[in-house]
Amino acid sequence: MATEVIMPKNGMSMEEGKLIRWLKEIGEHVDKGEPLIEIETDKVTMEEPAAAEGYLLAKLASEGETIPVLETIGWIGAKGERIPAAKTDGPQAAPPQAVPQQAAPRQAAPVAGTSQAAAAAAPLGYVPATPYAKFLAAEKGVSLAGLPLDPRFGAVTAAAVLDAAKTAAPFAATPLAAKIAAAEGAALSEIKGSGHAGKVTRDDVLARASSRASEAALKEDAVIQMSGMRKTIMRNMIQAHTQIPAVTQEVRADVTELVALRAKANEGREDKFTLTDFIVKAVAKALRRHPEIMVSLGEGDAVIQHARINIGVAVALDEGLIVPVVKDADMLPLEEISAAIRDLAGRAREGKLLPDEYAGSVLTVTNMGMFGVTSFTPIINMPNAAILGVCAVEDELCLAGGNVTARKKMTMPMTFDHRLMDGAPAAKFQGTVKRFLENPVSILV
Repeated sequence: MATEVIMPKNGMSMEEGKLIRWLKEIGEHVDKGEPLIEIETDKVTMEEPAAAEGYLLAKLASEGETIPVLETIGWIGAKGERIPAAKTDGPQAAPPQAVPQQAAPRQAAPVAGTSQAAAAAAPLGYVPATPYAKFLAAEKGVSLAGLPLDPRFGAVTAAAVLDAAKTAAPFAATPLAAKIAAAEGAALSEIKGSGHAGKVTRDDVLARASSRASEAALKEDAVIQMSGMRKTIMRNMIQAHTQIPAVTQEVRADVTELVALRAKANEGREDKFTLTDFIVKAVAKALRRHPEIMVSLGEGDAVIQHARINIGVAVALDEGLIVPVVKDADMLPLEEISAAIRDLAGRAREGKLLPDEYAGSVLTVTNMGMFGVTSFTPIINMPNAAILGVCAVEDELCLAGGNVTARKKMTMPMTFDHRLMDGAPAAKFQGTVKRFLENPVSILV
């Protein structure tokens, strides 16, 4: 008897899934438990195994199509078996047709961190530069492209142009042409001159500017459909931001000894400990002392007090963010926490997490320090009541015993749900985490 292939429901919140691709062709044999389809849920991309052994009789859904959960998308059965008439769109006698395997081409996503203005300007050769640097570049025929940006201004300065001009080939332009080119941000070296002996004139610069304007007018914005993960993130962030009366407060920890301990512990190790490993361990120990942080909002006015210390660790993916969970982190030694985070993060990036591996957290840790971020306001990962952010480690001069000494400091912003806790309990929890990090040996005992 033929068996349905359905869009699975992986998790209580899943309402639909996107069929990425069929892993078998119609007529091919399928073993029970063998991967049959690849789907994209609101969290991950994953393979779904066949529910029965047999031959793939029909595909009722196309690759790239979004389908409600538990809807029939295909059939498996005996070779030559007919599909039940009640489950097909056409007459029973009509043989099912194979679904084309090519999904609709996806448009390329914009490079992360690139603004729309920068993306539009980049093809035209835009380089940030001070007004005087632009004038000098135009006057001396020096291209701004490739010149170093002054970190104080985030732009090319006159000094860099003058340095480049020392080795640049002689170039001729009328004063008016140089002035207009500077205003337009154009390099005279890229403009073919029509004046005497190849000198660039006013008309040459204006013609170049007009040509660039025409090129820009031909460019069109791309419309990119959100992935299931991005749509889920959007819904969750709107819900958290609009429904939760959130408060963010920061503590700053001296992690000089922690950085030194980590370096010592990593000597000769192939799999290195990260600061996140130590922080998750410190948070787990702190939650033991502050169970009031481990709460969530239940039905009505009920508050759920969670018993297990399951800590979510935010992992950045190309298409969004996912929070796999280290279960019972308070019971694990640092070595096992490190291995768990490494395994979960790796499989998250490969889209191979199971639904229960990103569910059940009582608090989330999100580390933006690896990206050089020194301050941010994390948004609560519902249904958690709090999220702890981790910023970059910074060198700081401090006064100790009348002497100036260099120390390593790290800011930790914590956002909490003011419906479920107040500032004082949250601050006490943050203080405990800070003490563990400032005395890192205490994390390990």
